[in-house]
Amino acid sequence: MMARLPPAARRAIALGVLVLLVAAGWLLVAQPLIDLSASRLAEIGALSERLALQRAIIARAPVLQRRAAADRGALDATGGLWKPTGAAELAAGMQERLRPAISGTGGRLRSTAVVAEAEDHGLRRVTVHFSIEGSLQTIQATLAATEAARPAMFVLATTIHAAPVNAMMGPAGPPPLTMEMDIGGFMPGPAT
Repeated sequence: MMARLPPAARRAIALGVLVLLVAAGWLLVAQPLIDLSASRLAEIGALSERLALQRAIIARAPVLQRRAAADRGALDATGGLWKPTGAAELAAGMQERLRPAISGTGGRLRSTAVVAEAEDHGLRRVTVHFSIEGSLQTIQATLAATEAARPAMFVLATTIHAAPVNAMMGPAGPPPLTMEMDIGGFMPGPAT
């Protein structure tokens, strides 16, 4: 036989069960909905900031395009761009401008090769690889000729190698150096 609980205990148990049901309902239903709403509001705020930033960038695009066109025009007006020719002609033109600096210091142009052609900000960039042998003066003269060249030439990569140690010990003077250079030149228009 079951013992009967006094009415106060039954009311306390009922009240406890009711509080437990309300707390469980809050934790299982209401709180996740509130958290979902708060996270959605935060996500909407972040997306609104990104949208405002992208709209600002889009608004600046015409100004930036006009500035880029003006810069390209200034580069062309100052002789910075090579005339529209093929990559081989551009490589020959670069070689023609560098050869006096190389041979004038006792150096030797070992090889020249077009290694890349690409579009770079609306211009056509041609990269030419040069292999040069000579002394430190040859390297200095080649870099100076590259810097002073018109149309402009840009050194994109350079590697300098010295002769092996046993060749350096000879009485013939400073060791021979080999310089591998990638030089870029720009022409109007996109790459073909």
